[in-house]
Amino acid sequence: MKKRVKAAAVCPEWPRGPATLKLTPEERERLSDMLARLGITDWDVLLVGDASGSTGDRPSAWACVSVERETRERLLWYGFANRATINYAESVAYDLPLTWFAGMEESRLKKPGAKRRFLRVHVVTDSTYAASSGAKTAGQQGSNTAVWDRYETLRRQGILVHWHHQKRETTGLNQLADQVSKLVRKLSKAYNVLDELCPGKTLHDVNPDD
Repeated sequence: MKKRVKAAAVCPEWPRGPATLKLTPEERERLSDMLARLGITDWDVLLVGDASGSTGDRPSAWACVSVERETRERLLWYGFANRATINYAESVAYDLPLTWFAGMEESRLKKPGAKRRFLRVHVVTDSTYAASSGAKTAGQQGSNTAVWDRYETLRRQGILVHWHHQKRETTGLNQLADQVSKLVRKLSKAYNVLDELCPGKTLHDVNPDD
């Protein structure tokens, strides 16, 4: 039987249940008040995210909460890489939801009478690297150039992304994304995928060298 890794085993400090969850003033803040504080007025999608990691030889993870203005739907997005820098994690944290919304727009355009529109997306991050890099034009140089070029591709699809930098723990959804990314990273570190599939073997045992 497959052994399941439980969150409590690797992240015992994670708050569970209403009795242990203590909301901060930022987490109790209404969405409208948060947007006003950030100076966001014209928007279609709000993305608030964060990442957890360190150097490129260690696991990293990211998380993001999307809020769609028209439907008020909120979705949680997260992922991880077994080897990636924290800057990579911060830069890729919004790629999946943006790609998803771009795909939804393409599906909408297939309906009779539908016209292409610009989707106004606002990203809120506590990463100065992500906020400053995201605000630059396409073609910037650096170790994560390929990731940032993806945002330029999305812009050509009508996804207009505006970046907002906020200090750590000044936005409730940012606090949540921070905790989710840390939990995902710890879970990924605790789970050995290769050992689960090939117990006691290494990569050299599969298609071995001559």
